Amino acid sequence: MTRQALLNQLADVDCQLSPENLCGDGEFPRSYVNKRLAVLTKQRNGIIAKLGSLPAPTANLEITIA
Repeated sequence: MTRQALLNQLADVDCQLSPENLCGDGEFPRSYVNKRLAVLTKQRNGIIAKLGSLPAPTANLEITIA
């Protein structure tokens, strides 16, 4: 998998981890949010491990939407 593909996946997971998306604007039950947080955090950590490090927040990332 290319670095750019990993960066795109990381951006997607980070978007899913935003409070509004993670909690469904307060609509999701707390138990579901906790499980979802655990799964997404594990995915995020796996992507970062594949990248070797967390990219700088100011990095010029080319994000593509599939």
